[in-house]
Amino acid sequence: MPYHEPFDDLPQILNKILNGIRGDFWADWGCVENLEQQIDRFLPINLETAVSLLDAFDLIEICVQPSMVPSQKAEFAWRLYNRFFVALSKVLIEAARPDREATFRSQKEFLIAKFWHEVEQRSTVLRHGGWHEFEEITAQARLVLSPAVDHNGFGIHGEPNGSWQLRDLFWNHGYQGQNPANAEFIFLSLDANWDEDIRQQTAALTDDGRTLLWLAVEYIEDPETFWARRNVHHPLCLVNGNGDGGRFHRRLRQILDLSARPWNSLIEKISFVELLELPTYGKSTAGDHQRAFCDFVARSRNVHHIRNVLIRNVFFSPTPKKVFVCGSGTWEILCRIKKVASIRNDLLFLPEVQFPQMRLLNEGKPIEPLFVHGNCTVYPMLHLSATGTDKHLQQVANLLA
Repeated sequence: MPYHEPFDDLPQILNKILNGIRGDFWADWGCVENLEQQIDRFLPINLETAVSLLDAFDLIEICVQPSMVPSQKAEFAWRLYNRFFVALSKVLIEAARPDREATFRSQKEFLIAKFWHEVEQRSTVLRHGGWHEFEEITAQARLVLSPAVDHNGFGIHGEPNGSWQLRDLFWNHGYQGQNPANAEFIFLSLDANWDEDIRQQTAALTDDGRTLLWLAVEYIEDPETFWARRNVHHPLCLVNGNGDGGRFHRRLRQILDLSARPWNSLIEKISFVELLELPTYGKSTAGDHQRAFCDFVARSRNVHHIRNVLIRNVFFSPTPKKVFVCGSGTWEILCRIKKVASIRNDLLFLPEVQFPQMRLLNEGKPIEPLFVHGNCTVYPMLHLSATGTDKHLQQVANLLA
């Protein structure tokens, strides 16, 4: 097939699209549809041109929004970027086709980075319109985005399964419970593990039939109201099942009940911080998943999370804190990311110490600190999702004083 470069009319078409903008909501929507037609046109014959045309969505928004009232701007932006993600998904899927992947490997890597960047930049707009529609229009593209996900086990919510709304909550908060800057006690874990079907799962132990996702939103956005209304410290205490997160929080409730302080006053002093900013489903460190987990933790945005939420607000806190490292796996990953170039200098204070053996912790002897850094005293504890005798739980409870 002879090489064909169908660029002759493209400048005129783009000029017509942009000059057709009038600042009218529905009239200008035709400009978006014309742009989509050009992207579809170039997808099979010149992928690089299709990629470049994605930038015209921003140009349309820049030209249109100044003439609109605020309510129109919000509506137009939501509709525009839904269509943008439809187009971006098409281009990404085309770049990832098996017969084209070798040729367009660099474009595919660029498009994956662009996808995550645009989601982060447009999260307010997408949240305004609801994550459900976004999940639907990007479903196929998100299969390309997450080759490390084992669909029989570990995954991050939204990549591609699970809930984007839950992911968005964690993006905007970075912790659970009390703000770590104001907390006295920090439980440091690998990840916040929620069920994959969080949108459908009903909390059996409530009287209003809310889904687990509903309760998660209620809890993360306003934990004080959640504690008073639900009489538990975490939504996963309200569902039946044996997922890692559920087991962890049911056993943590045992610790709270063993403490000398009432649980509902103690929980106001506790923050849950994870090495991974985003919520997960499945087992995060079982077998081959540990390498994938480390890759997720080393992402640039996640490094920002560790630096700002964990290092700044916890390890370098101006007020006294007790930090409980939940399991040897959490300590191991924390020591491994110390070698990541982008955060190495921030973690120089971490000592080279061994996490105590499970047997020694389970014997119920007083827990000795792993290390002390400034106002922060760091203790080892067994991970509550899998292990921990009643003696060990009591020793953790004794430290919550």
